[in-house]
Amino acid sequence: MKLDALKIYTDEGYHAYFSQKIANQIIDYYGIEDDLTTYTNKYFSYLDGILYNENCSANNLAMLACVIVSESMIVNDIASEMKEIVYEPIKLMFKNHMIDEAFHGKYFLTLFGLIWDQLDDSHRIFFANCICEFITIFGKPRTDIYYYSLGKLGFQKKNIR
Repeated sequence: MKLDALKIYTDEGYHAYFSQKIANQIIDYYGIEDDLTTYTNKYFSYLDGILYNENCSANNLAMLACVIVSESMIVNDIASEMKEIVYEPIKLMFKNHMIDEAFHGKYFLTLFGLIWDQLDDSHRIFFANCICEFITIFGKPRTDIYYYSLGKLGFQKKNIR
């Protein structure tokens, strides 16, 4: 399990690197000069509020809950996004990524069972509450970025809505 965790961590690091590289290329290509942190910081502050709660002695469980939820939800998110993609190489990239993330989800499902059995009642309640919080955060549409990006393309707010 530890070796598989390290492999997944390495794989996710690659995803982050690749995503940032693509984001930088898009920023350069379109000449985007705006600071997008106003759109991303709000989202990450919700996550950080749960992950780094000063009153909590089980922040490691919060982090694990975050990973379990995100890795479980990503496959569905990728599948939904693939429906709109028409360019075959990009569709294939998404399909390969979805298969990769499905393996991660299976790993974390197994890990969840192992961890759950070792928790006392108070930690189970905390862990379950964190899972519910993260489902809410990850499941909520982040429409603010659509208003920004589609607005840059000339769409009016009423049309975006």
